[in-house]
Formats: sequence, C-alpha cells, structure tokens
Amino acid sequence: MIDVQVNEKRDLFLANIDDEKLLRINALLNTDNNCSIVDTYATADINTDVSLFGKRLTDSAKTTFGMFNPSNTNNPKKKNTKVWFNDSCKTSRAHYHTCRRSFLSRKTNGDREEMTRASKQYEKVIRNAKLNFKRAFKKAA
Repeated sequence: MIDVQVNEKRDLFLANIDDEKLLRINALLNTDNNCSIVDTYATADINTDVSLFGKRLTDSAKTTFGMFNPSNTNNPKKKNTKVWFNDSCKTSRAHYHTCRRSFLSRKTNGDREEMTRASKQYEKVIRNAKLNFKRAFKKAA
C-alpha cells in the first residue's frame, strides 16, 4: 500500500517538472569535454538556468506534496482574550495544572486531594477576578 502511494507521488512529481529547462541543462552537461563550459556558455546563463532548475523542482514538489506551514510554536506569550484574567488567575491556573499532572502521573489520594483543593482555589480566584472586573466596570460607567 505504501509503495503504491510513493510510486504515485514520484510519478506525479516527475510529471510536474518542466522538461524544457532540464533538456537545456542536460545538453550543457553533455558538451564536448575538450572545451570548457564557461567558454561555450555564459556564467550568468548557467546561474539563471540552475536557479530556474531549482525553482522547477521546488514548484513540482509543492504541487505534488503541498506546502508545510508550521504553526508559530516559538511564541511562548499567548494573547489573553479575557480582560478580567489577571496575574493571580494565571498563577492559580498554573498551580492547578501542576497538581493535575501530578495526580495523573501518580494517582494517589494525596495528589487527588491536592488537585481538588487547587481546582476549587482556581475557580474561586476566577470568580473573584470576574466580580472585581464587573464592579470596576460599573463604577467607571
């Protein structure tokens, strides 16, 4: 099954390559070895053809296999969409998830109790942050 898919992709890749430039480069490489390539072919033309050849291969690969667009995983700072989510919410959330991961790895009663306490504390911090934000919003209005 995999070999069939690889062969199909290979055939599609080869079909997507522009043969005109390949033939020109092949003719250049098959010239008589007694004369220098630079003598018969301008350096600028060689650079242009090699660049175009690379572009043809890249275009064929994009057409055949598609483009890879990695997500931006190097950006550790995420934009917070909730205005009321403050630093105390952030630290409480981090503590809860630490306790949760600890419980999931060990599954002891002590870890379960710690996770439950952290969960309730996190919910309380969020509730207070929302309440304080609403109070400040009403006071400003």
